[in-house]
Amino acid sequence: MLKLVLLAVALLASSCARQTPERRYTIHGEIVSLEPDGNIAKIKHQAIEGWMGAMTMEFPVRSGQEYKALKQGDCITATVFVRDLNFSIGEIQHDAVQPGECLH
Repeated sequence: MLKLVLLAVALLASSCARQTPERRYTIHGEIVSLEPDGNIAKIKHQAIEGWMGAMTMEFPVRSGQEYKALKQGDCITATVFVRDLNFSIGEIQHDAVQPGECLH
């Protein structure tokens, strides 16, 4: 009986330790502002297919090196990484567009 209880506790603990798989989405947008505390980029973005509509919101940038390469007004394409309620961006590419053409 003790072995059965220990097995049940072990199974319960292992199921609690599992994380939700990380989902990935593509984002296209323009850097509106940057906040160095927390490596936050405020991005005006197009709809993110499968996740959310177009809007302006703040995204934590996963890599400090990628964050340092961003400037206000940059037009970017990146990956949004989502796990549960946590999200961040990475794999950032700068798009070659004319000024004012970022979201067209």
